[in-house]
This record gives sequence, C-alpha cells and structure tokens, in this order.
Amino acid sequence: MSSRTRLALIAAVSLAVCLFALVYRGPGWQLLRHTGGDVFAAALLYGLIGLARARWPRARRAALTGAIAAAIELTQLLDVVGPETPRVVHVVLGATFDPLDLVAYAVGIAVAAALDTPVCTAHSDA
Repeated sequence: MSSRTRLALIAAVSLAVCLFALVYRGPGWQLLRHTGGDVFAAALLYGLIGLARARWPRARRAALTGAIAAAIELTQLLDVVGPETPRVVHVVLGATFDPLDLVAYAVGIAVAAALDTPVCTAHSDA
C-alpha cells in the first residue's frame, strides 16, 4: 500500500471517528468525545499534514502535528477562546485546558505514525 493511501485512510478513519464522537450520546460518550476525540483529532491532523507533505519523513510530520496540537492546548490555557466565540471554534480548538489532552494527542500521533509505517513481508517460494 502506498504512503498516500495509508495517509488517506488514517485521515478518513480519524475524521469518521471524530464525527461519530460529536454525535454519539450512549454509554461512555464523554470519554469518547473528550479523550478519544483528542486521540483521533491528532491522528486526523497527522494524516492531513501527511497528504499535504507526503515527501516529508514521518518524524517531521509527527513533530509538526505535535507542535500544532500543543499550540491548540496553549490557546486553551490562555483562554483565547471565549464564551462568545462561535461553537465551531469551540469544537475545533476546545475551550478548557487539560494537560491530559497532550497525552491523548501524543497517543494519536504515535498511532498514526505507526500506521503510516510501511510493512514489508517476506515471500517464500516454498
């Protein structure tokens, strides 16, 4: 599977899970919406950056994704997003600082980078 295909799948699946997390209200919805949403949002961002910069090494894509995620969390710490800000901005940037979000972002980036790693298998003639 090509790198672009892997990145497109990472982005598509992550987007689908993020959208599901926004509308789901069953058991465990808060965990899925907050922590799961952060994990998959970071993976989505990694996939989108990878599609835009497919020639970049995984480490560079992961570093940029981490920097953007940390900047988003910093906007929350500094209360950049106020209550009068449109809801879509709250959904994209969040509004409440939580250091555990940084852990969720790191997990999402690590999983996305791992899924972006080509897998070689040995073929035998036997």
